Amino acid sequence: MKILLKASIIILNIKQMKLFLTILVLFLGYSNLNAQQIPDSLKFRAQQFFYQRLLHIDSSKARRVALLQVDHKDRVKDVYGRFDLNTQGKAKILSDLDSTRLSKLAQILDPKELNILKKIGSN
Repeated sequence: MKILLKASIIILNIKQMKLFLTILVLFLGYSNLNAQQIPDSLKFRAQQFFYQRLLHIDSSKARRVALLQVDHKDRVKDVYGRFDLNTQGKAKILSDLDSTRLSKLAQILDPKELNILKKIGSN
């Protein structure tokens, strides 16, 4: 009887240990997953604040610049993700995207602000 009782306690402890470890791993994995990703809204606000301070512009202009830059970055990622294009095709599309971005920025910013943005190589 004592041997059976000890065996059942050991089995119970192993089951509890497995459950505890499973919950612990899931919790730590979830918290690390969330800690590594900053929400997009915070990234966007930080980028908007960066442009506002760098170019000395108001928040509405900075928001429009940040939106253009985010859109440009997404389009560039899409081009690099295309495998049906060769290097020259990608270069042509990227050049067109950059000229479009600069023309849209020129509609928002004055030449001095645009030159500051060009100097830092913001793509």
